Amino acid sequence: MNVLGGYNLATDDYVIPAYFDAKYNFLDRKVSPFAGIRTGIRFNGSPSSCIGNFIILSGGIDAGAFSIRLGYEYAANRYRQSVYRDYSWVTDVTTLEKPSMLFCSFAVNF
Repeated sequence: MNVLGGYNLATDDYVIPAYFDAKYNFLDRKVSPFAGIRTGIRFNGSPSSCIGNFIILSGGIDAGAFSIRLGYEYAANRYRQSVYRDYSWVTDVTTLEKPSMLFCSFAVNF
């Protein structure tokens, strides 16, 4: 999995991504500009029950084994949270969060 930004999750949570990733190089040369798209879903099985879909649009340049990419990620996460109500814990509160971000990544392909 590529690191594409930060996540606002507790340290005892885990994230399982499932996504489709496509990249198109405009030139068939050693140095080539490209466009990319990635879309999918992230989920976990922890008590917070986070599930979120995302789409990432990006562009950049491949130069031999090196790449630089600039992009935008739009995401929407839903959390089911436990709250203390009427002398007991219930998990009927859903929180929506939209951690959209701009990013820049550098890669070495081998």
